Amino acid sequence: MPAANFEVPQVVGPYKVTKIIGRGAFAVVALGINEKTEEKVALKVIDRAAMMNTNSLQYIEAELRLSTRFNHPSIVKIYDVFYLPQYIVIAMEYLPNNNLISHIVDGVFFTYQEKIELLTKVLEGMEYLHSKNIAHRDIKPENILFDANFQPKLIDFGLSCENADAMTTFCGTVQYMSPEMIRNNSYNALKADIWAFGVTAHLFITKEFPWMFTSDAKHIDNIKTGKLQLNNICGSNIGKIIEKCLEFDPEKRPTARELLQMFNSSECLKTRARNALSDKIIVPKLTPQRFQIKTHSEGRISSNGFSHSHPTFRVRSAPAF
Repeated sequence: MPAANFEVPQVVGPYKVTKIIGRGAFAVVALGINEKTEEKVALKVIDRAAMMNTNSLQYIEAELRLSTRFNHPSIVKIYDVFYLPQYIVIAMEYLPNNNLISHIVDGVFFTYQEKIELLTKVLEGMEYLHSKNIAHRDIKPENILFDANFQPKLIDFGLSCENADAMTTFCGTVQYMSPEMIRNNSYNALKADIWAFGVTAHLFITKEFPWMFTSDAKHIDNIKTGKLQLNNICGSNIGKIIEKCLEFDPEKRPTARELLQMFNSSECLKTRARNALSDKIIVPKLTPQRFQIKTHSEGRISSNGFSHSHPTFRVRSAPAF
């Protein structure tokens, strides 16, 4: 689906639009500045007509209904929502240091301590959501962005759901979807989030998926036929924790709270430096170390995932947003 190409308002509420920083299928993201306070925000400008024509407005409404209630340092903050005749504009926290998949692709070097610190912070955000019985349902490196201090934030709550223990909708991004979701079973979305976190963590730690990956169709078939083999699991204590996340039986997967306890109690992880990521603020001023990304795939990882088409699925009848 081509990226949105409409003109955005030059002024929204107290914010003046200074530049476009991203485009999606139905939305344009702009950098806005509060002219009184000089605070920078990200303005997500959504085309009402395009969303209504594809029956997708309900996903924006669901996202706003949930995300405006969140208050956690590992979750993007929503400051305001403006309902204009042509657009819905969401003013949110500005996260200038790109997303995790871009850093993986670009080969930006994270120390082991920084990796553990990042994963811990993401888990803290997940545990906050799960404590309210809310599942994200699209945990992946693309949905982990970094603020000015290189602190990670979960974004994109368009697929999130409350009462997450008995879901049936087929949604998410195929590489990160749990077996029970792909098999169209009734599933506990909190446990599905744990699977997605495990895939994300493994990709971040090793630059590889924990299985041979050739295409969406083959991956789905391997899961449905029980042929998927987790043959690339990394070693050490962190590998053992990731392996627990990737249990095929969702009841055997730990909760987000249990995972946090594992991260905090594991002898291998205790040495992580406190606030290790805070020092990452100096990275843009230096030439980062880079390394070759390895994949067990016919495809190539790009900043949008794989060079193959990997859409985020909403539900069977709705297009991706």
